[in-house]
Amino acid sequence: DQKKQYVLVPGGAGFIGSHCVIELITAGYAPIVVDNEHNSSAECLKRVEQITGCQIINY
Repeated sequence: DQKKQYVLVPGGAGFIGSHCVIELITAGYAPIVVDNEHNSSAECLKRVEQITGCQIINY
């Protein structure tokens, strides 16, 4: 069993950040999103979860 490698993604709920999150998941990483949602929304991360089938950790 391989350990997951976590990656911190500041601004991961925004347009560019959410695309980075998708690419990281595709590459086998476990992204941790930190976003105040000032210029984004939690809906974006829900869509990422639907696309990837993975739960996103968001702070």
